[in-house]
Amino acid sequence: MQYGAGTCFPAGHEIATLLGVRGRLSQALLDNLATAWSRLDHARPLDPAGVPTLLGALDEWVRWAVRIDVELFATLGDEYATSRTTRPGGLPLPGLHLAAELTERTGHAIDALVTVTAGSPAVFYDAVWRRYEELPAPELETERAQAYRLHMAGQAARRPASEVTTFLLGAAVAGAAER
Repeated sequence: MQYGAGTCFPAGHEIATLLGVRGRLSQALLDNLATAWSRLDHARPLDPAGVPTLLGALDEWVRWAVRIDVELFATLGDEYATSRTTRPGGLPLPGLHLAAELTERTGHAIDALVTVTAGSPAVFYDAVWRRYEELPAPELETERAQAYRLHMAGQAARRPASEVTTFLLGAAVAGAAER
């Protein structure tokens, strides 16, 4: 079988979108989230020179995840909000909003929210969410602070990112009640 350049699909076949399904939100928004997740997942620098690419991918993913979350809440309302508090991928979302607020509204760079380490054993550099107390200008006790502490602090950033992406895409495609 002949394959098209750079793809695993037969030559001559065009793929219009990453997900190819109708969802509650525009396909372009869902594609942007999926693409941002893919960039983050593939950003595994072997040396410090690649760390800015990792941080850029994380920052982009945070922005798209928060945007999709806001859009889903506006579209699905209380049904979605309830789903978000009971599903594994939904639980970190308030904490993610805290991270987005620190980067977007207060001007902190994403690297102020994470530590970057090569791990042990050193395989590739990865970002780990800082402890809540180490964040710049942490909020008072709020739902966002609690969610950050419980579901993000001290974890490799791609772990909650994977769960959140799965949750958001699933909610967008199937709707909160059907999940």
